[in-house]
Amino acid sequence: MAGNRITQREIARMCEVSQGIVSMVLTGAPQSARIPEATRRRILECAASCRYRVNALARQLRRGRSTTVLVVASRTFSFFMESLLRLLELQLIETGFRMMTARVASGAPDVAAQLEPVLEFDYAGVICLDHCAPVRDASVSAVLARHAHVVYLSEPAQDPKAPFIDLDFGAGVAEAVEYLTQARPGPVALCLNGVVDRAMEGRRQGYLEGLERCGIALQPELIWRPSELVPEGFFDGREYNFGWAERIYRELIVPQRPSGVIVWNDQAAVALVKQLTRRNVRIPGEVAVIGYGAGDILGWACEPPLTSISHGDEEIARLLCRRLTELLAGEDAPRRTMVASRLIRRESA
Repeated sequence: MAGNRITQREIARMCEVSQGIVSMVLTGAPQSARIPEATRRRILECAASCRYRVNALARQLRRGRSTTVLVVASRTFSFFMESLLRLLELQLIETGFRMMTARVASGAPDVAAQLEPVLEFDYAGVICLDHCAPVRDASVSAVLARHAHVVYLSEPAQDPKAPFIDLDFGAGVAEAVEYLTQARPGPVALCLNGVVDRAMEGRRQGYLEGLERCGIALQPELIWRPSELVPEGFFDGREYNFGWAERIYRELIVPQRPSGVIVWNDQAAVALVKQLTRRNVRIPGEVAVIGYGAGDILGWACEPPLTSISHGDEEIARLLCRRLTELLAGEDAPRRTMVASRLIRRESA
């Protein structure tokens, strides 16, 4: 063997067949259907016991086409993005592709230049995932547009024909407002972070829509938002979440006494739950808390388990993969496909 890695030639010797037959069986070639079942099984069992793996690059070169999909995402951590990457990889594997990820520094002046060397490789297609920065950066979409098969999460700044999956950030918030209003007396509040973007604006619009559906007039003091701008990257820190949780308690919960609070993400919502618990505020008895993101880790680690709003991660991953396969097959893919956020009920509301 070459090092510790077995080759097809060695498997052929052990199974007493030609290397060509081994290759057909292990690569799933159409001609392998003519090979006797007992022989196929012997080869596969031998390969499995020896932990043989197909060389994807060599297979790609032989076929003359790539089976690798490049996924572009931000380096900035988010539970949503990590969940989406995992789900998308599973979807791509199911359709016969491998995933390569390029994590870029969102908002950096050289973000497009970061992609240039990565794009020198051959890919079946490209998926741009970051729903905030790279998609809106015209230089990024201009670079990605050179590839024939590109799909985006959210509308790109400079690629007018590429299909994209759009997110309805407000649908789940409107659903949460209706749910809280019907379940308990008292006003419903909304907490937003200090960033002004379509994700936060979508949450605000969903809140207004929910109030309108319930026939409730807007009370501006029930929308809490810090007046100061927050430095980029500050959102991931423990001090950030617990600092804002203290302020939400002091500036919103105490003076306005809402019966329910919808918070901009799960991290801040968990911090608020901890802050309220420390102050002996019963959840959901006195105040119901709803987060945004609906990740299992934070949701079930919280006590009580956190009711939250899901972006629709699984649907987003499925549709991104479908749009890419449609492009690769030469089919007409709809340019815009909307995925609505939705409420996931647990015990905090």
